[in-house]
Order: sequence, then C-alpha cells, then structure tokens
Amino acid sequence: MAEETYSAILESSRERLQTALRVVNQELFKEFESLKEYNAPAPPAPEPVVNNAQTAMLLAASRQLASGKTQVEILKALVNQSAQLVPRTLLFIRKGGNFHGWAGEGFSLEFSNGPMKKICWAADHFPELTRVTQTRQPLIANFSDLSDISEAISGFDGFVPFKSSFYPLIVKEKVAAILYLDSGSETSLENEDAAELLCHMAGLELTNLALIGRKAREEAAKAASAPAPPTQPQQPPKESAAAPRIISPVHPEPVPDFHPGNVVQSHPTPKLDTSATFDDFNPDPVPEPAAPTPFAPAAQDEDPGIKKAKRVARVLVSDLKLYNEAAVQAAQNSGDLYKRLKEDIDRSYQHYNERVAGLVPGGTNYFKEELIRQLGDGNPAEIGPLPF
Repeated sequence: MAEETYSAILESSRERLQTALRVVNQELFKEFESLKEYNAPAPPAPEPVVNNAQTAMLLAASRQLASGKTQVEILKALVNQSAQLVPRTLLFIRKGGNFHGWAGEGFSLEFSNGPMKKICWAADHFPELTRVTQTRQPLIANFSDLSDISEAISGFDGFVPFKSSFYPLIVKEKVAAILYLDSGSETSLENEDAAELLCHMAGLELTNLALIGRKAREEAAKAASAPAPPTQPQQPPKESAAAPRIISPVHPEPVPDFHPGNVVQSHPTPKLDTSATFDDFNPDPVPEPAAPTPFAPAAQDEDPGIKKAKRVARVLVSDLKLYNEAAVQAAQNSGDLYKRLKEDIDRSYQHYNERVAGLVPGGTNYFKEELIRQLGDGNPAEIGPLPF
C-alpha cells in the first residue's frame, strides 16, 4: 500500500504542476490579448501560444527528475536544474549525524574539485542545519544574519554572497539531504518557490525509487523461498535416441539495494532503514573521513553580538569591493580609495552602524578594520584618511 500511496502522491504532484503551468499560460495569454486591444491598431495577432521561460524550465526540470532511473541521476538533475534558477547551489548529503558535500554549481573550479568533497559537518553543529532538519522547512536569510556557518561558506572560495537559503530534501518522511542556494553577486535571491518545488519533487522521486526497490527485493525473496517445481520422472532412454539432459532448477538471487555509482554487491542488502538518510544509498562520491572535521568556530567566549558585527562588516565591505573593483585597483597605488568611493563607503558605514547598534562596545569599529583588510590589503595608507 505504501508504494501505491507514494506513487499516487508523485503522480498527483506532477498533474498539479502541469495544471499550474497551464493556468499561468492562460493568464499570460489574457494579458497579451488585453494589451493588444489597448494598443489598437495592432499588427496581425500571432498564434495564441505563450512561451514563458520559467514555465518551460520548470516543466523540463520535472521531466528530467522523473526520468532518473537511479538516485545519482535524480540528485544530479536536482543540482543541475537548481543551478538554472540561482547563481550558486550545493547539495549536502546526510549520512548518520553528519552532512557531507556532494555536488554543486557556481563555485570555483578549485573548490568544486577538492574541498567540496571533503566537507563533513555535524548536523547539530550549525543552528541552520539543526533547524531545517528538525522542522523540515526551508530557511531563507540574509547572509550577514547567519551563524558561524557564514564563515564556513565564505571560506569555500573567498566569496561572500548577499542572501542564502537551505531546503530540506525529504525522502520517506525524513530529511536525507539539504540543498543550499545563495544569491552569488546578485543583491537578491529569486525563484525560491521554484527551487522548493524542485526539491520536493526530487524527494518524491527518490522515495518512489526506494519503494520500488523494496518491492523488488520482497518479490525476489518470495521467489527464492518458494519450493522448487517437481521434476518429471526420468524416462529410460530409447535405443534410437540420445538420453535427455536434466537441467537443475535455477533459484533467482535476491535483488540488492540501490547503490548510486553502480556499486555491485555479491550478497543481499539488509532491509532499508526508515530513517531515510543516505546511509543506505551511498550516493557516489561521498568520502567517509576518519572523524568529522567541521568548520572550527571562533573562540567560545566571543560575544554573539561581536560575531554578528564582524559578519555585517565583512559582507558590507565585500559588496563594496565587488561593485567597485576598478576603483579599488586604481586606488592601490594612489592611496585615495576613500576619496574615490566616499559616497558608497559613507553609505555602507551608516548601514553598519544601524545594524550593530548596541552590539559592540564604544570605540570598536569592525567596519574600518574590514575596509583596511579587504580593500587596502592591510595597509591603511592605501585607503587614505577616514573620518571615522
């Protein structure tokens, strides 16, 4: 019954998506017709076909997820299609009490080919992971409002985004992975609803795949335990014909569990655990380090307000560097960066003071420290005189 229930839910989700897309197309067509009437006279009307890019992309993404025959194919489709919606995406696979980096798009090639595969974060180490795992709900926040996980993410390739989001990938009613998305160099993170829909559909496809595998194993086990069919009594050979060859009955072997990466097992896999993490699935490649190596947090006695103030300063100065790269490079030799970017720096400093008011002791200026560190390479002379 569970297999039929999940299959029905999956099919229902696909139908709802297609219905919603048709409604969007109809509304867009109506808008087109009204604009055509308002701007009369108009050229001959084209055929009533509306092509919406996001609608087409969502439909293609749902089809790619549905066409996945293995867990790896479905997970890769999720990452690839999410990358069409947002600048950067990274999938963390849950194995036991840890989250492992598995695959991503939009990050530096050096990080994607190396450190990404070595990420191993305890599920309860960062509050964002704990919250998404326990509530099974997405989390969308300004990057500067995140916990120490912001330092870990900015350490991936030295880039500081503006907004981030975390989406749970639910398989058999449990969080088996978390899909991380951020805005990259954009000032906003759009398409959150579309990303959540893709994550939801990927979870349904993986659940359906797991249930199909369990059903196949049960049927194979029944076939293996069934009594062998009785053999026909052997007839004495005739003198004019060769003696018939007796073929012993063949007992089918149990079908092993799914193991992405085409890992072949010579023995049946134990029954799938209902915890629905990817401990049973082993999506390839997910290395198993000797011990978790989570991001080292700052000193335990550091005040949370000071941590937040440092994050705010780091993000604001990173944005200044990103959007004024030419001016920063030109000022490295002239030492007049503040003069060149006075309006932008003053505006960012005002925003910094508004965000950290009451969080840091008087006389402390983390914004100035970050300005010198990031834009002046640690040399105040490259910034020039500052009024703060």
